[in-house]
Amino acid sequence: MNNPAPPRKALGRGLEALLPAARPAPSPDPGSHPATVALLPLAQIQPNPFQPRRHFEPEALAELAASIRAQGVLQPVLVRPLGSGFELVAGERRLRAATLAGLTHLPALVRPLTDEASLQVAIIENLQRSDLNPVEQAAAFQELGQRFRLTQEQIAERTGKDRATIANYLRLLRLDPAVLEQLRGGALTPGQARPLIGLEPELQRALALQIAAQAWSARRVEQHVARLLHPAPPADPPPPRDPNERAAEEELARALGAKVSIRAGQRNRGLIEIAYHDLDEFQRLFERLVGPPA
Repeated sequence: MNNPAPPRKALGRGLEALLPAARPAPSPDPGSHPATVALLPLAQIQPNPFQPRRHFEPEALAELAASIRAQGVLQPVLVRPLGSGFELVAGERRLRAATLAGLTHLPALVRPLTDEASLQVAIIENLQRSDLNPVEQAAAFQELGQRFRLTQEQIAERTGKDRATIANYLRLLRLDPAVLEQLRGGALTPGQARPLIGLEPELQRALALQIAAQAWSARRVEQHVARLLHPAPPADPPPPRDPNERAAEEELARALGAKVSIRAGQRNRGLIEIAYHDLDEFQRLFERLVGPPA
């Protein structure tokens, strides 16, 4: 008689590694509570109210649902006990796709977590994915900073990002809501949108539409905004012309039958320009000045 196979470890290193980093100092160590794997009814799993992701592509969910129908759920979701049921901590896409696939139960890793630990794990797990849009990433960084009073350096340590990246994402949230919506939908990139932050909301909206329609580069946006914020001083008006110069121009023009310009320089030097439009006119002017060819 065969011995039953030992239970498989159902979670990879990625999320396991997050839990110690997500532990707030005053809270119990979430890693000190043993995790269990269970097949839970979908009806008992509540969505995570702190889910950083707000937009889920219907096509991508449909593809994942088709994969789940064919192969099942290959990686359990992470949940925590809450009341008489459970609350999702990580795995929102799998939960939605499993529902779409018609599943009634879902494999889950059950771990007791505090509210703080649950929120941090949910945010950090999503930030480590590549398909969050820039606005969702910025909002997640802001949530970490505000809710847990973390500095940008501390957020960088917990998410594996550098501090400059955190700062640049947080600055995006100062954009006008309409521009943020374009950024969220992919019509603008962060590099195109970030230079607009210093402009008035109405100008932000107008420029964002122009940038998206004409596919401006981030560098072109920076240069255009710099000119708007720091316009070049107006050039000094040219000095008034000597009436004698103007009279001489007019007399020469009448004599030659062509446009004449006099450019006076320093030390009584200058330049006389005679304009012609074609070779015939050039020949006429040449003969007028030096005489017909011998």
